[in-house]
Amino acid sequence: MGIIELKDITFNYQNELLLKDVNLELFYGDHACLIGSNGSGKTTLFNLIIHNLTPDKGQVNIVNNLKIGYLDQHTNIDKHLTGYQYLYGVYQELFEQEKRMNDLYASIEFCATDQHELILIKAQKIMDILNDADFFELKSAIERTAIGLGLSQDILAMSIGEYSGGMRSKLILTKLLLDKSDLLLLDEPTNFLDIKHIEWLVTFLNEYKGSFLVISHDTSFVNDIAKIIFSLENYNITKYRGNYDFYLTEREIRNTRYLKEFKNQQILIQKSERFIQRFHAKASLASRAQSRKKALEKLNKLPPPAKELVVRFDFKNSLPSGRDVLVTNNLTIGWDEPLIEDITINIIKESFIVIIGKNGVGKSTFLKTILNKIPALSGSFKWNVSAIINYFEQDNNLDVEATPFYLAQNIYPDKTIPEVRNMLASFGINYDHQNRALKLLSGGEITKLRLCLLSKNESNVFILDEPTNHLDVNAKRALKSALLNYKGTVILVSHDQDFYNDLASTELKFE
Repeated sequence: MGIIELKDITFNYQNELLLKDVNLELFYGDHACLIGSNGSGKTTLFNLIIHNLTPDKGQVNIVNNLKIGYLDQHTNIDKHLTGYQYLYGVYQELFEQEKRMNDLYASIEFCATDQHELILIKAQKIMDILNDADFFELKSAIERTAIGLGLSQDILAMSIGEYSGGMRSKLILTKLLLDKSDLLLLDEPTNFLDIKHIEWLVTFLNEYKGSFLVISHDTSFVNDIAKIIFSLENYNITKYRGNYDFYLTEREIRNTRYLKEFKNQQILIQKSERFIQRFHAKASLASRAQSRKKALEKLNKLPPPAKELVVRFDFKNSLPSGRDVLVTNNLTIGWDEPLIEDITINIIKESFIVIIGKNGVGKSTFLKTILNKIPALSGSFKWNVSAIINYFEQDNNLDVEATPFYLAQNIYPDKTIPEVRNMLASFGINYDHQNRALKLLSGGEITKLRLCLLSKNESNVFILDEPTNHLDVNAKRALKSALLNYKGTVILVSHDQDFYNDLASTELKFE
C-alpha cells in the first residue's frame, strides 16, 4: 500500500453523486496533479483525504504518523501578528526548546558550583536537538522561502491585517512549504503568484523529497511539476503516468479507443435486440433468441462518452464612450502611506489594458481609487462623462448561504425560471449546483457565478481584477472569447500571462 489509498470511494452531497467507486493510490516521492473541471469534486477529494468528510462507501487508508500539509487559502489568521510571527509558529516547539536552553545557562549564575556540569550537559542536549533541526538556519530559511514566493522582509515585518489577498495567500503557502510535511496537498497554489515566483515554486516542488498532490488549472505549471496526472471525470479518476502534455495525448488515444468500443457495443446491442424481437415467438429460433436475451442482460454496458461542458460567457455593450476614457494626472494611491506615486496615463476607448506587477504593489488599490472606493492621496483622475463601468473585483462579497439560482433570479427578475437556469448553465453552473449554497461550491464555480451576475450590466468599460483565479481551462477559454467580443474598453489586472498575452493592446507595469 502507498502512503495514502482511496479504495472504492463513493460520495454524495444531498443525494447528488460527486464520486463513484474512486480508487487512488499515492506512494512516497510521487509528484502528482489532480485535474478536472470546476465542481467535479477535486477539493471534496482533498477533504476526504484529511478526514474533513466521510465517504458514503469505501475506505481512505493513510499510513501511521504521515504528516500532511494542506493548503487552505481560507485559513483564519490572527491579523495582529506580523508575517514573521506567523511563520515562526511553524517552529514554535524549537523556540520553546531554545528558551529552556537559555534558562539553563542563566541558572548557572544562581546555583551551586557542583550543579554546573549537570546543567551544561542538559543545555548541550538541547543544543544538539536544535542543531539537528538546523534551528539556527531558520531565519534565513524562512526568508529564502518567503522571498522565493514574493514576500520581502518589509512585507514580513507588516501586520497581516495590512496584507492584500495575494500577500496573505503567499504567506499561508510559505508556512506550509516550511513545515516539512511527508505529503503536500496544494489547492490552486499559483493563484496570485507572478511568473518568477511560479518558476521558484516549480523548482521547489521538483526538488521536494516528499510527495505532493496538486490541484491546478494552470496547465503550464502542471506540465512542469507533474510526474503523474489523476484526471477526475464522470465521477471517477483515471491515472496517467506522465506530465500534462502526455495526459493530453494519451487521453485522446483512450477516448478514441473508448468511442470505438462504445459504438461497436451499441451495434451489437441493436443487432441482438432486433434478433430477439424478430425471433422470440418463432419456435425454431426461440431458444436462440432467449439465449441472446440472457447474454444481453449480462452484458456490462458501457456508458456513453462524456460530453465536454460547453461554457459561453457574454457581456453586454452599451453605446460607445468618448475617446479619452480615463485620464490620470500625478495620481498617488495608497492607504496611510503611498504605494505608487505620480501615475499619469490616458486610456483611449476600446483599448485593452493589462496591469501587471508583484503582489502588494498597488494594482487593486489603483482600481479601487479610480472607482472612488478609496480616496486618492494626491493628484487627480477623470472618467469620460459617457463611461459606463462594469467591475469584477478580486474579493467575493456574495452571501455564502445563498444559492446561485436565488442570486441570479434576484438579479434577473424579468427572466423565467427556465431562462435563469439556462443562463447559469451557459456560464458553467450545472442544474444540480444551481441550488447549492455558495459555501459548498468550488472557487471556480463562484467565479463563474459572479461573472454571470455581471452579464446583465450594459457597459462600455469593463474592469476585471484577477478574474481567472480558480477557473478551469474551458471557462478561461470562454472568458477570453467574451472579452475579445466585447466592444468597449477593458482594464484587466492579472498574473495569468497565458490568458492575457494575445488580448492586451497595452501593458502597464506597476513597480
